[in-house]
Amino acid sequence: MNKYKKIIQNKYKILFLCFSILLIVVIFKESYAYFTATSQSIAQQVATGEIICDVTIDTNPNYIENNIAYFRVKVTNTKGGKTNPTPIKYQLTLQNEEGSNGIFYYIDSEGNTSSETGEYLSTITSQEYTFGTSEETREFKVYVKVPSGLKETVDFKIDINSEQI
Repeated sequence: MNKYKKIIQNKYKILFLCFSILLIVVIFKESYAYFTATSQSIAQQVATGEIICDVTIDTNPNYIENNIAYFRVKVTNTKGGKTNPTPIKYQLTLQNEEGSNGIFYYIDSEGNTSSETGEYLSTITSQEYTFGTSEETREFKVYVKVPSGLKETVDFKIDINSEQI
């Protein structure tokens, strides 16, 4: 009888241990945003003449800050040592490719943000920026999350609308 009592007690200990581990996993579930830029596109709309408004995207899986993934967007008015002969204005629009589920928030190199409240959105249109006739560059640090908080691939596109002023 003692032998069976010990077996039953051991089963309860194992059951309690499994339940405790399950509870810890559920309560302390790790939540993080992860994205892989497998597909990205840049569309450029030019209103008049030849405008230099070059956009580059820097994605790196190691770009993580405060457990939030990010990528960098760099906009410049210089290409091949040449700049625009007239000032230009431009605006960026960042959004998901079809079927993608990312939400975005950016901070530019001057400290401007996409939202004063820190809100992440599925589509962001930047404020209107200007470049003069001398060489200029502006960088955007774009943070990416997914609503589920789980590991998910986010495909995005960036449209730039620029015109001479």
